[in-house]
Amino acid sequence: ISKGEGRTVLFVSHNMAAVQNLCSKGILLENGMVSWHGEVGFVVNKYLDNSSSNANKFLNIKPKIVNGIKSVEILGNKKFQNHSEKIKIKIEFYENINNCNIGVALINNNKVKVFTTVFNIKFNCKSKICEIPSDLLLKGNYSLDVATFIENNIYDYLSDICSFELVDFVNDYKIYSGNIGDLKINCKWSDE
Repeated sequence: ISKGEGRTVLFVSHNMAAVQNLCSKGILLENGMVSWHGEVGFVVNKYLDNSSSNANKFLNIKPKIVNGIKSVEILGNKKFQNHSEKIKIKIEFYENINNCNIGVALINNNKVKVFTTVFNIKFNCKSKICEIPSDLLLKGNYSLDVATFIENNIYDYLSDICSFELVDFVNDYKIYSGNIGDLKINCKWSDE
């Protein structure tokens, strides 16, 4: 839009991948005030540093609702030492829930969803544990979106909570620098 015509375009987003691709300069606002400005990479890093300070246990302070989420917690360490560790997420509800879906989305450092998993709770359930398989994630910083819903009816939605870091000392991909993605998929390779 702005190329070659002398226009300035203001792009506002929490999607850091889009911000880095579209912008050369950035401004970080906190409570309506400018907290940082400058080259887009610098400002994105400040934004990510600020949002990665989430605790690994999130207590929902919103008013109690039907099929509401009471808390979400990353069990164990907030800094996982290698990709072979399973990551367990405990989700507690305010009350027993029935016939409801619970969804967990993994969010990467650029605030982009890596994957989503959904489980249908059929009978009385006070808490659930979601386990991310080992040997799936590559090194990086991640957080979660967690929701309860039935079809298009969303009861509770918690966004960008419970950040954690995967520090990989053993994965064969650790030697590569730059963006190599978030997932380690063992694809089948063969001769033609």
